[in-house]
Amino acid sequence: MKYFISDDRLQKTLRLSILEKKILFTLWFIISIVFFSSMFYCTNYSFTPPIDDSYIYLQYAENLSKGYFFRYNIEDGFSSGTTSFLYPFLIVPAFWIGLSGEILVVYAFILNSLLLLYSSVIFYKLLLSVSNCKISAFFGTIWFLICGPLLWGFFTGMETGLFSMLIIQVLYHIHKLTSSDKLIRNDLYLYAFTASLLAVCRPEGIAFTFFSTILLIFTFRKKSEPPLFSLNNLILCIPVFATILFFLTIFYFGGTFSINTQIAKSYFYSEDMTKPWILMDNALKGIMTFYDIIKGLFFLSNGKWWSTFFPPLTGILFIVGLLYGIYIEFLNRKPGVFLISGTWFILCMIISTFTATKMLYFNRYQIPLFSIFILCVFYLISRLSTLVKKPSLFIKVCGISLLLLSVPSTIFFTIFYGYNCKDIRFLQVEMSRYIQKNLPKDSKIAINDAGALRYIGQRYTYDIIGLTSNSLALARRNGGVASILEYFENIPEDKRPDYFAIYPEWFDIEKAGLVEKVVKKQYLRTNYSVNSKGKILYKMNWSKAGSGSRPSGKLFEKLGYKEKNVQIEDTVDIADVYSEKKHSFKYRMREMGDYSRNIAETLPLFGKKIFDGGRSFNNFQEFNMKTVPGKDYWFIARMTGHGINELVITIDNKPAGKIKITLFQDKFKDIAIPISKDCIHNFNSEFTVLYSSDNDSYKELTSFHYWLVKMN
Repeated sequence: MKYFISDDRLQKTLRLSILEKKILFTLWFIISIVFFSSMFYCTNYSFTPPIDDSYIYLQYAENLSKGYFFRYNIEDGFSSGTTSFLYPFLIVPAFWIGLSGEILVVYAFILNSLLLLYSSVIFYKLLLSVSNCKISAFFGTIWFLICGPLLWGFFTGMETGLFSMLIIQVLYHIHKLTSSDKLIRNDLYLYAFTASLLAVCRPEGIAFTFFSTILLIFTFRKKSEPPLFSLNNLILCIPVFATILFFLTIFYFGGTFSINTQIAKSYFYSEDMTKPWILMDNALKGIMTFYDIIKGLFFLSNGKWWSTFFPPLTGILFIVGLLYGIYIEFLNRKPGVFLISGTWFILCMIISTFTATKMLYFNRYQIPLFSIFILCVFYLISRLSTLVKKPSLFIKVCGISLLLLSVPSTIFFTIFYGYNCKDIRFLQVEMSRYIQKNLPKDSKIAINDAGALRYIGQRYTYDIIGLTSNSLALARRNGGVASILEYFENIPEDKRPDYFAIYPEWFDIEKAGLVEKVVKKQYLRTNYSVNSKGKILYKMNWSKAGSGSRPSGKLFEKLGYKEKNVQIEDTVDIADVYSEKKHSFKYRMREMGDYSRNIAETLPLFGKKIFDGGRSFNNFQEFNMKTVPGKDYWFIARMTGHGINELVITIDNKPAGKIKITLFQDKFKDIAIPISKDCIHNFNSEFTVLYSSDNDSYKELTSFHYWLVKMN
């Protein structure tokens, strides 16, 4: 295979003229100032990003600058609480030059503003390369620079701008590789480098680079039939090797190939996903989110602010431009930018909407793909211009019309950006400053927004969403408040959080009976960033923690035994996700679509109040317990419910016991069922608790604990 460098005339054509540079630079500068002013004014002249997660990057970067590799709390180990592995390293130099505190928000803003400027230059080159039309490329770049949602994404102070830039950069190198009949080794190296950065920038980048690498290898084999393991193909595979290295790093430091952001945000990490109807329900949520975004692309407004992405009809232009570009590539037998970017667009939409099925997340996960939208629209305009007598005039009219129609969206997102910053400033930041000034320095705080409360509050934090705290991701995803409190109950007493700083609508912990008092309430009358009116700081009282870990001694007295003669063979702590996992715990609801409720309560048991967490069910629960063949046992269950209920116990699918009981919602009841040695044949037996009720109007009870005990 021969290699050559493209001629200088092509390189000069791709350069912006002096006038074009001045116009784009001036526009970029004005846009940056306007967005910064929107933030500065709406936050009462302070520096606050529009998303709390921006502070997560600052916290990781600060610890990275001190030599602690992805530690959110220095006392803890590795945690993968950022969407982007790459972005925190861009923040580290700010700490090295002595910057600290909230001024880092300005650093992140300037960094992303520069990424926007660089992205616009590369976007110009990419659009010019695929369209061969300078006027179309120029107007397309202006649209890129005033695109409201894209600008909002760049100025979040997060990885969104970096990811957007890398998508454009990689597509540019892909076009240079696929548009020529011969291969330029330098372009190959540049593609491998930028695609590797894309792969470790965000999870979607992995899918992107795998697809583009396979397609490029296929394309080059079609050109000259080189050996499959040629040097060129190995260079193309560098992004794949970078991905493998990334996952090995995650596994080495974190013990799992899944990053916390995926576990915490995706329904596909829920235990409920083992039920087909719940899988379908969550898939439907992903489809509806995808539908909302597509409506936004086609300007089918539903009254929501996210439905104003682009001017009317441009969605149709995007589809036609993309399909026409793919058609030309296949016609020339040169699959390239349009096939790859179109596939990326679909992949990202599907991956992001089905792993984070909330429109709340669209502004981070779908926005970087909007550059592909603009690319296809102006590519089509350049092609349509060849059908008219005055192509230059046609492009100018189309370009100016689109820009004018885009201005309302730009204004809207500029204002909305400021409102988002205001929300973070007067909720998270205000609460964080209170914590920093008023709480003891050795305080430990459980929080549901991990950014500002840790970075500004400067206290040890547990992230109950599970982004920055490894062990809590599965607890929150598979049990909510009950599993979170069970987790804290089972760690050493001196490690438990002294405070909770949470949105009460998201986590109702007051019902659990562990709150000592409300320390501070931070409310906003209206906010646009989170589904909550405010944040509350609770002082916790853990005196009841562990009180429900054993059956009541009075139960044993009623059975005629002394508690000291009782030996617990095995325990299944319901709502403790790690105990459930250890015992292969499963449950089944009676009707398709039913969900198990997770409950944490402090209720009386034999006159004494205890705390416990549990799960509701209306059909059966199944789990494994350690047993010894030839031994008699008592099976003890702690439950609440309503009215007269019947429990049937089976062991290894054979009947082992039955009891009819009366349960109440406002108090615990420990139930004992004798298990004959004739029912135990294995050292690890499968237990099933089947529930039936005489009260048809109430088909649910809640289990909190199961014990298997021997009486000596």
